[in-house]
Formats: sequence, structure tokens, C-alpha cells
Amino acid sequence: MVKNYIFFHSHPIQYFTPLYKNLTSSDELKIEVWYGSKHGLLNSYDKEFNTSFKWDVDLLEGYKHVFLKNFSFKPGPYGFFGLINMSIIKMLWNQEKSTIIIHGWNYFSNWLIIVFAKLFGHRMGIKAETPCSHEKKRAGILYTISRIALKAFVFSRIDEVHYIGSQNKLFFEKMGVPLSKMIHTPYSVDNDKFRMASNKFSTNIEALKVELGIPLYKKLFLFSGKYIQKKNPLDLLNAISLLSKYEQSESHFIFMGDGYLRDVMEEVINKNKLSNVTLTGFVNQSSVSKYYALSDVFIMCSGLGETWGLSTNEAMCFGLPVILSDLVGSSYDLVEENGLVFETGNYLELKKCIEVFLEMKEESYYKMRERSLAHIKEYSYDKIAQNIKNHNWNVQN
Repeated sequence: MVKNYIFFHSHPIQYFTPLYKNLTSSDELKIEVWYGSKHGLLNSYDKEFNTSFKWDVDLLEGYKHVFLKNFSFKPGPYGFFGLINMSIIKMLWNQEKSTIIIHGWNYFSNWLIIVFAKLFGHRMGIKAETPCSHEKKRAGILYTISRIALKAFVFSRIDEVHYIGSQNKLFFEKMGVPLSKMIHTPYSVDNDKFRMASNKFSTNIEALKVELGIPLYKKLFLFSGKYIQKKNPLDLLNAISLLSKYEQSESHFIFMGDGYLRDVMEEVINKNKLSNVTLTGFVNQSSVSKYYALSDVFIMCSGLGETWGLSTNEAMCFGLPVILSDLVGSSYDLVEENGLVFETGNYLELKKCIEVFLEMKEESYYKMRERSLAHIKEYSYDKIAQNIKNHNWNVQN
């Protein structure tokens, strides 16, 4: 039996397009992706990166896809009315019976699918990244009402839920979704691509450091992400400023990214005379592997809103040990004997985690590297494809 799947996305996303290519290669699955906009394909301004860019990798090759006309007055993946794709109704009517997977419920177009998919005889599925650990931090009457409404009007209609990790699974359980409707689709990146890049660049790390202006003989800590509030880059800068002069001289911190907090970050760097910090600016997809390859430890100190943190997956493909805050969704799944977890916002605790790696013996460090490489193999596109194929479609509401 061939299973038909339609995935609806706001726009092409670099983490998902290799997955759809992988799923398309299966004889047991028929895959099509509907996009609500062309954000990321055209040179356009990204308010979080605080720059204009387009991804320099092919996001459309190897799978069937359709772009839907967007009637929004402010089109793009920002805001509920950023996607108003009215042709969804006609497409659902004409589409052979399929499972329609939406990513969350934050766009008008997603709600069109919620309303019309089941009405036209399709199975309804959802992939939402929400971790239960974040739910505990939110409160208020409006928030409570929204969750009651979701449970009544969305999750009561769902035939299939794709959960990305343990905290996300707990969220769906609290929303009343039975285990029989859940599929573990572990949040993954293109492991093979990053392992190939790791092998390529590992042969001459010193030349790579010279090319990128990175010190040769220091312990290198990598932050990868937008310079925005959710990512908490200032927490890391505060932790760096607490290190002793000797520790600062032995370490270097690379902030791979850009964003609206850059000016504030530069003020903190100058005020504390942090000479061991590099702000790279925006780095496109074809170059990110260079920074992973030359680094020694990966750090993600994000807060609410960091539902997983796929940069962690990327870093682990290069064998990097990790330091994650406890609100990073993947901290419950990806950190075992390959890293440390600290309390979000506690930059004194983050500083102590950094010191652990500065003082760590080489043997212990390389054991952590081996553990990262071994563990990330379980988070792959092949695993997702296998779990989708094995799921029982006959589960009834």
C-alpha cells in the first residue's frame, strides 16, 4: 500500500527539503509539498538576521512541490495573516485522498487546512515542535483558553501526530493525543552531508582557521544562531566576561550568525575588553560546515521558543561535545555523555560549564566526541521514513 502525504509549509526550509527528497525515494510513500510563500528563495530581508539574503543551496531539487498564491497584504512567514493561500480549498477538493500534514497552527492557511481537509475526506496530521518544558513557563487566562481551544478544535480532528522528541511527545499527551496516533519523526539534519563536510575539512584545520581569521592554538567554542533575544547571545558574553584572564587567553568564542542584537553585543564586548570573541556576521549554508569543523565545543543558550535547536544536530555530526540550556528542546534527548546542561539564563552556571571543558583531560574530551557521533546517528531522515512507513493508518478517531 502506497501512502500519500501532503506537507504544507510556510516556505522552503533548509532542514526539511533533504527529508522530502529522502521520503520521495521510498516506493511506499508518495510525497508532495505545498508552500505558502517563496521566502528564502528570493533575496529578501530577514528581520531576525537583520540582513537581506537568499539561501545558497538548492531547496527544491528531488521532490514534488507546489507554490500557492499568497493573498496576504504582508506576505511571509511572520504573523498569522502572513499566509493567506485560498487555493488550498480547491487543491484539497481535487487532491486524491491523502494525509495532510501541517506544521503548527500559527497561520491562516493552516486553519484552512484544519477546516477543509477532513471535510473533503483526507486524513489530518500535524507536526508541532512545542516542548512540554516550555508550557510550564507560560501562564495566563488567554493562554489557558488557547490551549483549551486547540484541544477541542484541532487535536480532536487529528489522525496522526509527528513528534520530534521526548518533551514534544509529553506536550501531545497533555493535549489528549493517544499514543496510537503518534509517530516519532526525530528532528534531524542531513547527517551524511555534514559528515562528508567534516571529513573534508578535518584534513587541514589550521589552514581553515587562517582563512577565517580564527586563532590557531585555543579551545574554540561555537555559538550558531541569530543574534536575537530567544537565542540569548548576551548570556554567553556575560559568562565569557566572568572567566579569569588566564581562561580567556586559553579560549576563543565564535558567534556564527547575525541579528538585531549585534550592536548591543559589540557594546558588551568593548566594555569588557573581550578580545577572544569573533562575530562572523551572516554565514550561508554552504559555509557553516567550516565553523563546525574547526570548533571544539558547541554552545546553545536559548530560552523560550527554542523548541529543539537543530544546530545542535549539525554540531554533533562533527563530533562536537555540547553545552545546552535546559529550555533548549533537544537538551532532553541529545545530551547524554556528550555534554552538559545548565539552567537557562544562569550565566554563572554556563561559565562553570565552559571551565569544565577548559580543564578537561584529552581522553575524556575525545570520549565525548565519540558519544556525539554515535548518538546523532539515531536522529536521521532514514529513521523518520521508516517510522512513517510503519505507522498504522487504520487508527480511528
